[in-house]
Amino acid sequence: MRATIRPELMVVSKARRAGLKFSIENSQSLQNSENIPIQLIS
Repeated sequence: MRATIRPELMVVSKARRAGLKFSIENSQSLQNSENIPIQLIS
């Protein structure tokens, strides 16, 4: 798996990290923040 890392996968992983950061930062104000990372990942 590590041998077949592609640029698009790197972009997806960065987007996931950004989505997680976004949800964590807004989890204090949004009670439904659990739905945000799911939508971003899928």
